[in-house]
Amino acid sequence: MLASNLMNFKELKQKYWSDPVWSKVISTVIIAVGGGILGLLWAVIKSLYQNIPFKTVVSQFWEVLSESTPINNALIVFVAACLLFSVVKFASRLYKVKKTSSPVEKDCEALPKIQEHSTVFFEYRLSDAFPGQRGLVWYTDPKTIVSRLSIALSDPLQFDRNEVPLDYVCDPVWWFRGHSSMFISTFKKLTSTKVLMDFDEMYIDKIAVNIDKHYYKCFIYVELKADKPSGVRKVDEEYINDHFKHFKYVREEAGYYKGKYYSREEYEDRATVRKGKVIPIPEMTLRVRYLSRYNFLIAAKQSPFNSTKFENESGKLFDNILSGNATLDDFMDTLDSYKKKQSFYE
Repeated sequence: MLASNLMNFKELKQKYWSDPVWSKVISTVIIAVGGGILGLLWAVIKSLYQNIPFKTVVSQFWEVLSESTPINNALIVFVAACLLFSVVKFASRLYKVKKTSSPVEKDCEALPKIQEHSTVFFEYRLSDAFPGQRGLVWYTDPKTIVSRLSIALSDPLQFDRNEVPLDYVCDPVWWFRGHSSMFISTFKKLTSTKVLMDFDEMYIDKIAVNIDKHYYKCFIYVELKADKPSGVRKVDEEYINDHFKHFKYVREEAGYYKGKYYSREEYEDRATVRKGKVIPIPEMTLRVRYLSRYNFLIAAKQSPFNSTKFENESGKLFDNILSGNATLDDFMDTLDSYKKKQSFYE
């Protein structure tokens, strides 16, 4: 029986004391109850030691506590703040649990229907973000870049996949670099100079925006600054040389949760170890950080740049621009040779 009670106590302790909200509530209750017990013990000792009735000691003690003194006022404010903080955190936790348990998941929410070809959609977005511009223009102020891209890549970027009109797509905006490419589904401003594009953290150095007379050739050329390592793994000369040898740039992948980075392996397992205990973190997300300069192109999915020709030609050009052996003008000369797609499958 005793062993069973001890096991139940341990389970309750593990469940509630390890919880960040309940632990604060329990701590506040312990402080309040403990303070009351210590006060009563003090009253008993003083009553016995000075031969004063216990009721009189308690009355005197209460009068002292009731006085408006700096110490009493500070104590009252502290206790009230602790209680308020616990109540707010508990209410917030209940709201999150209710929201998470809702039967309507984000993935099941109704997405809008796309109304135009991806090349037209992308040109409209560039017009919204860079009104009055025609041709190729460079932007070098980080705050301006983040502000404008937040317009060009604002929601929605994903559309209903059911009954998509012929030759339309539900993921109209993509990034391209050599043989690498992917649709863009989210774009978020992290700071005035840093953004999160899906799982890529980026300090953008400069962009070149081309609003072409041929709408299907519109694009955004993006060049990133080198970011600092997250610190979750050793980034030494061997690591850097190995990445440059294979990719011509350096990046790292890490898990991320509430302002802290974790190893890629911890991200895959959605858990970490603290003081010998396994801590599940199911909400951990992937972050990719570029530790060297990096560049890529953003364009419509059905642009001529989404092609085998671009895959084969652009990778070397992107690398040469970063190394100083080519310029964007050389890149533009190559892009001018691309023709409009007559079919998405070209």
